Amino acid sequence: MKIKNTKFANLLDIPLVYSLWQAPFYKQKVYHLVNDLKTVNHPLRVLDLGCGPGTNIEFFKDHHYTGVDLNPNYIKSIKHAADRILICSDVNSFLEQDSGKYDIILINSLMHHLDTNEVTQLLGKLSDKLNHDANVYIFDLVLPLNAGVPRLLTSLDRGNYPRDFNVWVGLFNNFLMAVRIEKYYLKLGPFKFWEMIYFKGSKK
Repeated sequence: MKIKNTKFANLLDIPLVYSLWQAPFYKQKVYHLVNDLKTVNHPLRVLDLGCGPGTNIEFFKDHHYTGVDLNPNYIKSIKHAADRILICSDVNSFLEQDSGKYDIILINSLMHHLDTNEVTQLLGKLSDKLNHDANVYIFDLVLPLNAGVPRLLTSLDRGNYPRDFNVWVGLFNNFLMAVRIEKYYLKLGPFKFWEMIYFKGSKK
């Protein structure tokens, strides 16, 4: 996995800095998942791959949560509680060793940090980790076709592998059955900052 070696990228490795950077956008990012969780009335087993400093953990307070991230500072920063398992690991290595089954697998803004080989390895392992009627929720950065603020910000992102929307769709459809696919933007007011893809999938 390659990370751009910039001072700002290094700052984002600090949990507090990353959390503040994400604060205006993190609820927008995973809105579709949060909306789906409102219809759930029993605890689910949740796997959050690339969980960062616990950005999404609050959405799963009533569920059994496992978070995995390569950054030890992120993992150490997450508040421990009942039904919380936190693991510092490369996600592909974790999936190779883990024998668990999950009702939700969340992959939020991870795969634009992975090259194509790493992405296909990851996607190829997911179906075996899903319970019956389980879903994978993927949110990731799209490389916009046209010049503008979203394309500029994408070029400055730590991840080296943002992809065209259709490239993402092709990758996901190779391994999962699409339930919903959508392009959307992260905004502040009327201003568009990042172009994103939302993919909800199940076992093929």
